[in-house]
Amino acid sequence: MAVSALLFLAASAAGAQAKTTAKAWRGLRHVAWDATPASWRSNHPHAGCVRFPHPLRPYQGDTDWSIACQSNATGYRARWFFYALDDRKPLAPHLEQFRASLTPHRDKADKIEQELEKRITAAYGPPERVDHARINEFGSAFWKSVRLWKTRRLEIYLYVNQFDDHPTTVELLARNHDLLAQRAEIRRLLRSPAVTGMANRKLIDAELARRLQPSFPQLAALLVEPPNKEDPNRVMDTLVPLLRESSSAAAGERPALMMAADSLAGHLWCRPYSACEAARKQLEGFGLTFRWSDLDDLWSYQHDLLPRVWKEFGSTAWGRDAFLLLNGDGWDTSGTCSAGTDMFHSVIEHSEKFLAGNPPRRMRVQTLFDLARAYETWWSLSLAVNNDYANPSKYQAGAEAARQNAISAYEQVVRLAPASDQAAYARLRLPRLKLGLDTGQRAYFCVYN
Repeated sequence: MAVSALLFLAASAAGAQAKTTAKAWRGLRHVAWDATPASWRSNHPHAGCVRFPHPLRPYQGDTDWSIACQSNATGYRARWFFYALDDRKPLAPHLEQFRASLTPHRDKADKIEQELEKRITAAYGPPERVDHARINEFGSAFWKSVRLWKTRRLEIYLYVNQFDDHPTTVELLARNHDLLAQRAEIRRLLRSPAVTGMANRKLIDAELARRLQPSFPQLAALLVEPPNKEDPNRVMDTLVPLLRESSSAAAGERPALMMAADSLAGHLWCRPYSACEAARKQLEGFGLTFRWSDLDDLWSYQHDLLPRVWKEFGSTAWGRDAFLLLNGDGWDTSGTCSAGTDMFHSVIEHSEKFLAGNPPRRMRVQTLFDLARAYETWWSLSLAVNNDYANPSKYQAGAEAARQNAISAYEQVVRLAPASDQAAYARLRLPRLKLGLDTGQRAYFCVYN
């Protein structure tokens, strides 16, 4: 080929890449943050949009978006993500994330990223160089040369994506501050004792330790700071006397002793060695059973005492506490899904009956919260896609009523305890439920594999 032709082709390639780079930059600069899909559409009439969930959704690492839109051109792809994450905004998805992917011509990735870095820096200041250990993003193991800009409103990543034998791409990722705040809130709530149910256990254990301290002085230390699970002796020294006393105590004293024994026995997840085997066999004599877990490679206590306390002392405060713990576990304390996958049915049935008895406010809030998540699990399973465990056709009957019931229960939680973490969690679920969008809820769907 003549030199002039080669020069022409090189110039054409360079010109095309310059146009693509400029397109990505304009795409970032002109994002209409907080726009609704309807208002955004007028400026992007040719973009293709899908509603979540979608078997071919364009971004597998984010299950919180509501609507995703995409526009493709040679060497360039732009994606916009709309979210309905908080009931403090009007009930519609809002644009909170923008992504651009550029496929360089041959080995031109360096030039594209340098040009984009220069433009972004001119607008937002110098970036941070980010260590991989600080990145918690889907697919980030393949990110190279990562730069990060943080402003009052935005977080912007620029990086080179090198995934196995796929073509190298230069990627832009920008998120609005509302989405960033909600992601942080979700992470916080997923660790919240009020949301995980650990708050109930801590309150119950604290009251048990206070009540039984005179007779069992070691109980508080064992419940608050559980001993090493590999050493059952410290637990057994208090647990066996608890069980003996509970079998002969007056009815008014028995439920507290049984609850304390149940909690303490939960710290005996034993592997098969002599001290553990002896403890397990001794406890079976008191009616406490253990199940072997292949996944964890140990024996775990099945909390046999909790349903007994609920059945025999359900009208007492300790009986109601036993109910909360059982309800939080989906009425399956095996840890191995021995009652099947669909725990939400049991939670719904028991919660409705319990609420009809007008329980105290704290217990009403927690039960409504569990009930909402149970109904939400049902609704979400009816929309499952690309799932190896859930067949959505199995959950269609009653799914729409489950969605409405989840909304009602969450709204009651917000009214009864507006400052609680349960209410904060509810506020994040309600917009998607009201819009009829999948929430990915699996709180009461059991998988043991």
